[in-house]
Amino acid sequence: MKIGIHQPNFFPWGGYFEKIKQCDKFIFLVNCPFSKGSYTNRFNIEERWYTMTLEKKPIGTFIKDMIYKCPEENLNTIKNRLEGKRDLLNCFDGCFTTSLMETNINIIKKICEIQKIKTEFLYDYETNKTSTERLIDIIKKNEGTSYISGKGGDKYMDMNLFKKSNIELKYSVIDKKYKRPILDILNISDV
Repeated sequence: MKIGIHQPNFFPWGGYFEKIKQCDKFIFLVNCPFSKGSYTNRFNIEERWYTMTLEKKPIGTFIKDMIYKCPEENLNTIKNRLEGKRDLLNCFDGCFTTSLMETNINIIKKICEIQKIKTEFLYDYETNKTSTERLIDIIKKNEGTSYISGKGGDKYMDMNLFKKSNIELKYSVIDKKYKRPILDILNISDV
C-alpha cells in the first residue's frame, strides 16, 4: 500500500498531483501548525504570488483551524489578475468556504476529478509524535508498506527510521510537464 502525506496547499503545483497519482492513499496533514509564507494559502503563477487573506490567529494554530477572510472577494481579485484563466477559475467557485482546510481540499479534489485521479483521500490525526516518527505512525495506521515522498523529503526525514519500520521510501517521479503551476496545466476543455 503506497501512502502519500502532505499539507493541503492552495492550488498546488502540478507535481503535487503527480504525487497523489502514485499513491493508493493520500493523507491530508491538517493537524499541524500553519506555516506563514508556505503554499498553504498562496500560489505562484506567471512570476506573481496570489494569496488568500487569513484571519489573524496565534502562531502554532493548526491548519484545520485557519480561517480565510473574505474568500469570495479574494477569489474575485485572483480572477481579475489572472484574466486569461477566469473561465477555468470559475470551475472552482463552489470550492470556497471560510475554512482554509475545506477550501484547499475541495480545490485539490476538484482538480483530481478533472484529471481523473482516483486516489483515496484521508486525514491525519492529532498526535504527540513529530517529524519522521509521525509520518511512520500515519503510514502504519493506514496499512502502508511504502511512502511516496517529495524530492525535498530527505532534508527533514530520518531515513533509518523508515528502514527500522520496514517501510519502503520512494520519491515521487514528476513528469516534466507537471513541473508547472496546475493552472497552466489544466484547460477549460478538461472540465
